[in-house]
Amino acid sequence: MDETDHTDHEPPHGSKEHPADSVAAQTPKPDPMTLPVAGSAAAARLPIAGPTTPVPVPPLVELPSEPASGSPEVSPPSPGSADAARPFTSVSNGDTFDGMVVDFIYGADDNYIVFESQGRLLYQTTEVPFGHQAIDAFRESMSRANSELEGAYWSQTRNLLGNALARAFDADSADAVSAAFRSVEKFITAHTPLRRLFGRTAAFVVFMDASETIIWDYPQVPAVLLPAIAEFENSIQVAATVLADGQQLAVKQILGNELTVAFRSCPNVAPLGEVFAASRDFIAKHVQASVTNSYVIASLIVAAIFGVCLLACITFPLIFIVHDARMLALGALAGMTGACISVLQRSSTLEVTPFAPKSQMIVQSVVRMALGIVFGTLVIIAVKGNVAFGTFKANHDMLFLLAVAAGFSERLIPDLLTNLTKTTSGSTAGTTAPKAQAPGATATMQHRTATGSTTPNATTNTTIANTTIANTTTPNNAAEPS
Repeated sequence: MDETDHTDHEPPHGSKEHPADSVAAQTPKPDPMTLPVAGSAAAARLPIAGPTTPVPVPPLVELPSEPASGSPEVSPPSPGSADAARPFTSVSNGDTFDGMVVDFIYGADDNYIVFESQGRLLYQTTEVPFGHQAIDAFRESMSRANSELEGAYWSQTRNLLGNALARAFDADSADAVSAAFRSVEKFITAHTPLRRLFGRTAAFVVFMDASETIIWDYPQVPAVLLPAIAEFENSIQVAATVLADGQQLAVKQILGNELTVAFRSCPNVAPLGEVFAASRDFIAKHVQASVTNSYVIASLIVAAIFGVCLLACITFPLIFIVHDARMLALGALAGMTGACISVLQRSSTLEVTPFAPKSQMIVQSVVRMALGIVFGTLVIIAVKGNVAFGTFKANHDMLFLLAVAAGFSERLIPDLLTNLTKTTSGSTAGTTAPKAQAPGATATMQHRTATGSTTPNATTNTTIANTTIANTTTPNNAAEPS
């Protein structure tokens, strides 16, 4: 490759006498108190090296989190080495060129090559018609990407810049050079401004774009970070499912910070319960509040609908169907009132399911109010039928309060029905059991015969037999001297 001395002036239009061009990176030294800002003036100063020092462009986001010990440079090939006389067009992906492994070639010709190596965008040139214009446009686009994107979207930006620079080296006019970088300018304009940059280093970047989406880029993510990434993605999906839009933005801000902390702490990543404690607590509390509010509101709406119907029944009782229609309707209304009180009182301690659909909450609300109505009606029937709570029968006010208590309590009427079932079952069993001579009755007959008393009927039950024994033995014992 023939190279000429470098000059600072612009060669005549169309001239083929252009110097060999390469760009060296001057890595900015970041402030130890802040993150290094990509696109700073120091990062944008990329002077053209001398004719014997071809140095490539550094990667746009390869800025160290700690002060760099030196700028990355690529040693030029020796005059007698194979790379010195090697044509650019002979380089392929995977080859070693100038001591670097070529990962991807954006463009190559007899006079230039633009390629990527280990995430860095590099190029070398000899004689390019509009090389100076192409390099100036490249620097301008790279500087704008650094300052406005702040390291975000670097993978896409690097690809666009590599393709644009290759087209610019092939351009045959200054307008063609400008057109080559137009796609880069459009991409930067479409993705700015960023909503927030959570953090970045040479290895990763985490940011929120203008559409409030958290994007992270970690090309060589360690395996130890995979659980943290899975937890982050899962939390994002849960938040999108159960939280409102305003709450989603808040939890995304928390999750972005937590993911950045996990990335920075690698490889000593804390347990997920500690790293994502804030987001978990935020989601759990807001889900609890949201579901509880929905359940309470649905219950009150259902109660209002049922209440209107019950008031109509109280005002216009259906006596031709049920004799005590007004009293039963009052009991139903009282029971539903107790159910509403129960829902309101227990709203802070309700156990909720994060992914419960709205329809399930509506069904639960209808069921709870319906149970209150049924319980209130049954307690009126129980009092009227002298089954239970007989002391409340004559006092209608107390009867109304009893119906409210039945609707409030979820165990009063079920326990009453359980006890009534047991009592009925016991009575039925005692009535249908066959009559047999009790052992106590036999003992009674024998004892009374010995004392000269008449023998009782053999069918006497146990209770009577025991009483007879006590009555016959007590006088004998009393006659004995004490």
